[in-house]
Amino acid sequence: MFFSEQYKVHWWGPPRIASRALSGIPKALNFTNNEDGHSLTIINPEWGVILPVRNPYSRAVSWWNLRFNGMQRDSDISFEDFIKSPNNEYFNITPGRAWEPISTIEKNNLKVKKLIRYEFLVQDLMEIDFIQDNFDKVSRELFYLKYDARKEYRKEYVERTNFPVHHFYNQELADIVWENRQFEFKEWGYEKDSWKYLL
Repeated sequence: MFFSEQYKVHWWGPPRIASRALSGIPKALNFTNNEDGHSLTIINPEWGVILPVRNPYSRAVSWWNLRFNGMQRDSDISFEDFIKSPNNEYFNITPGRAWEPISTIEKNNLKVKKLIRYEFLVQDLMEIDFIQDNFDKVSRELFYLKYDARKEYRKEYVERTNFPVHHFYNQELADIVWENRQFEFKEWGYEKDSWKYLL
């Protein structure tokens, strides 16, 4: 999505991990937008990667939510059917495929400069040196992320999708997500039972 020669870093934005909401930060810091959407473009393999991540249970709900609030507004698939379908969009982002950052990083021997966890956006952003050094340039974006971004996106949700994440799960569905996305859980430090308390 973005890169900066000044900071020697790529800023990736895999889908359904607040990439749109976060995009104001690299824009405010004059990163170059390579206009390739969610692609994991490598400008220089010596540079690090800023990588937004999200709990896979939450990310699965977000992928399903696209069916009602995104490109497929006429879809009427239940969350259970979505998770049980081997063809759902999220489960098809497998190692080696487009939009899957873990294997892209490993294959190209890239260094992750910082994981930005969806659940701790502002906290994690504030641990990045060039964010700290340019706080005056990004303070409005940080305020937006902390107080307004999620509320704004929630307004777009239809009633049937506007519930806490744990509302959509039972053990069977959680196990299916775990089996399909274990590599994300393990690489990004999310717990197998974390679905039980996700908001």
